[in-house]
Amino acid sequence: MWGLCYLSTLHYGLTRIQADVMIDEDGSQAVHIAPEAYDLAVAEFGDSLWFWEASLPRPLTGGLASLSGRKVLLIDGQDPFVAVDRNANITGGYQSHATRQNSYHRGPDGWEYSLGNFATHPHPLTDEVELTIEYPVQGQNVTVTLPYRSRFGSSSKHFTDSKTLRENNCIATPTTNGLDLYGVPPDQLVDYLEEPKPLAIYQQQPILSPVDYRERHPVNVLLDGNPLINIGLPETLAPSLEPLNSSYSVAEFFMLKDNKTGVLALGSFSAKNYTLFGQVLLDGLKGLKRAGAEQLIVDVTNNGGGKLGYICIAHWLHRIIIGPKDTTVPQAGLDTTTRAGPLAQLIAKRVAEGHDPDGLLLYNPTRWTNATNEPMPTDGTWLEPHKITMSKEEGVRTAVVGGKQGVQQHYCGIVGGQSTDFSTIDTEIKSTKLKNHTLAPPDLLTNHIQGITWRLGYGIDNPTEPEEWQDHDADISIPLTRESVNNPVAIWETLTKQVFEHPPATALLVQDP
Repeated sequence: MWGLCYLSTLHYGLTRIQADVMIDEDGSQAVHIAPEAYDLAVAEFGDSLWFWEASLPRPLTGGLASLSGRKVLLIDGQDPFVAVDRNANITGGYQSHATRQNSYHRGPDGWEYSLGNFATHPHPLTDEVELTIEYPVQGQNVTVTLPYRSRFGSSSKHFTDSKTLRENNCIATPTTNGLDLYGVPPDQLVDYLEEPKPLAIYQQQPILSPVDYRERHPVNVLLDGNPLINIGLPETLAPSLEPLNSSYSVAEFFMLKDNKTGVLALGSFSAKNYTLFGQVLLDGLKGLKRAGAEQLIVDVTNNGGGKLGYICIAHWLHRIIIGPKDTTVPQAGLDTTTRAGPLAQLIAKRVAEGHDPDGLLLYNPTRWTNATNEPMPTDGTWLEPHKITMSKEEGVRTAVVGGKQGVQQHYCGIVGGQSTDFSTIDTEIKSTKLKNHTLAPPDLLTNHIQGITWRLGYGIDNPTEPEEWQDHDADISIPLTRESVNNPVAIWETLTKQVFEHPPATALLVQDP
């Protein structure tokens, strides 16, 4: 449950130091301040630079700018990896423990930069951080103390006292709770669907169009403690390659300079228009083939660590790359289990009695098939108790960028299933006229969010347990260097050399549906 009216969620803490784990020239691995740290600080936090400059010891040759790229010897008096691991234990949106560092992300409006969980805190966990830095310019190591500076969230509403704090930020909004889809005029329904939900700022996906939301395409998007911060990836790091014309929103297609490696940079499995998004993926992959691509890299860096949007888009991508076979037909996803509590069964029963004539609700059995791909029964009994597929089923190799040497890297955090939220389930309850039932929860009175796991997907290696519980060890770990850190093209070229220049390499095929 997230509360959006507390000071700790209206603000988030920032320091201008982003930590990277990089390989030094001698082959050893160490924690460094990101080489691009100062450029980002100037572009995004120019009005706060004086605050951090004033905290530096005097004299420090070069000031803040001179810290970028420096090797960090101690963090708060401890080995840097001790501090980084301690931070990773309490932060992160379900990513692999070793990959919660700053990174890049393909967003709907361009390439974006994630500051990482060390430089950005969702709550005031600490006021400052002490860094001991290798600093040959001074002829010795230097220790600096950099404060975290609180920043007012872009979606937070200003207040002057406790009364306006609560009035502006704490009262339930029109979308905090659900509504009866069949009990409001069409114009009111459109207004409801067009207003972003409070949880939208914590989801790594574009805001869905009202039409797509109304059609209730299954989604699986995790909530994170940090709101999204849209910081542009510096021009020196953003891909200089010309994207293919079929690129759209969070999906961008490139050909590398070797003229045989295609790249799909996929920042999310959601885009505003569901139908167009699916067609773009097919057209883009065909465009890569026409351009001569023989092999493909799908870059899902910072795709939420598993924050899938449209579940069917992930299945669709699997199908058009792999083609028709027993792992993709009749569907390329995982078998799933949903919760079937007493209230859920009552909703399914009311749907069977005709309370969802337009087929809008999640509990409508016409939306689902069983494990043998047969339609679910429509008599209200379908809820009565009685596949990370491309890697495990198709042998697609997975790579993780960055992370500490000696720590097993994983290529996903949450997989399979379907996530939803309180307002969506409340809509199911209200639309089937069950809001007054004793099992139905009351409306939320405050501006809160509650995430709900609605379905879990069964595993591939062990189909008796959810896939989420099982191992997802990456095949390849790509260490970062000063030249490749947060540089997508440099990372893709490194990956190409490590993966495609050595067998086995399967030729790229793009299959018509």
